[in-house]
Amino acid sequence: LSGTIPTDFIKLSQLDTMALSFNLFEGPIPDFMWKFEDMVYMDLAYNFFTGTIPNNIHLTSPDMQVLFLENNDLSGTIPTDFGSLNWKRLHLDGNEFEGKIPPDLNSPKMDELRLHNNKLTGTFPAASFANDYGGKSQLTEVTLYNNDITGDVDEMCSLFSTGKLELFEVDLDKVKCKCCSGAP
Repeated sequence: LSGTIPTDFIKLSQLDTMALSFNLFEGPIPDFMWKFEDMVYMDLAYNFFTGTIPNNIHLTSPDMQVLFLENNDLSGTIPTDFGSLNWKRLHLDGNEFEGKIPPDLNSPKMDELRLHNNKLTGTFPAASFANDYGGKSQLTEVTLYNNDITGDVDEMCSLFSTGKLELFEVDLDKVKCKCCSGAP
């Protein structure tokens, strides 16, 4: 499929799952796509979308848990209120996102966070991912390489070794956290 997302999709007011990956869509993601109140799973990966992610998704799509936007041409910053959503999987890799990683991005059910191949700066807010939500974090994979993230994986590995995270893979600047390789 190519072109832009048809405006007739706005009529699908109770849509909770959208998968349009591996197509030739281009241009900005239409505003109405971010306003499906029941949306839980959105996969727009591997297209040619441009533009930014609105800052108010937590208000317009409050049930969003899975967002795949990897390998597009999106830019801007990661919305600071993304931490208000109950993420399971967030794939923003392979875009042009800039700025810092929001400190409250983690959620109790998040198991995958892919941010590699962007233009992100600052440090990874590892301490915010150590919160245990009454048990262990569900986070198993974090990819950060090919950004301008400072620091190294030591802090993340120390969280793993204390049992606060069940990380399987931490990838930062093409160096994998060796302490994490034995996790399930």
